[in-house]
Amino acid sequence: MLRWALVLGMLAVAGCNDSEVRTYRLAPYLEPGKANCNECSIQLTLVGVEDGKDLSTTRNFSPGAFAKGGFTFRWGVEQLVEVKVVQYDTGGMEDAPSVGYHFMRVLETHPVEPGGRFEMRFWDAPPGVYADDLLVRTPEGFNLGPGEVIECESEALCEQLAEKTLGEDAFALELSYPDAEIGRLLLHSLRELSRP
Repeated sequence: MLRWALVLGMLAVAGCNDSEVRTYRLAPYLEPGKANCNECSIQLTLVGVEDGKDLSTTRNFSPGAFAKGGFTFRWGVEQLVEVKVVQYDTGGMEDAPSVGYHFMRVLETHPVEPGGRFEMRFWDAPPGVYADDLLVRTPEGFNLGPGEVIECESEALCEQLAEKTLGEDAFALELSYPDAEIGRLLLHSLRELSRP
């Protein structure tokens, strides 16, 4: 068994071409996107911009992959993190990722104003691209992926959102960060997005 682990470890190292450490400023919210995967479904992702650089360095990271490295996302808290960026030799496999992003450590945390608002956009997409559990109606409001709850400011607003179909409709939600007492996101408004 140990021999197989050593062989697999050597193969993994042989597949790496290059690595470097970069610093990313992670937004205090999650957004629907794809994290380093072309064939994956659209799920909630971390939004990071390389520190000190412009928005062209924006990347979407997998919260689950970062959690394996010890990272904890918190709504309403901007975090400056170190990320190891590894370039892989895909060996000609087209659907294999050529770059891996591995969380290393948190350098700084900056809480935003309690109750501050942000926008979450849902763009139109081919059928079946959005994850089935990304936005699900519940008696309390909506589940946003596994574990997050959105409450609506009014029942009419919940009904308006319930009429939207992910992938078919392009819309944006204006949400506020959860406070310590409720611990839930609050939906304030919904607007249509014009298609590019």
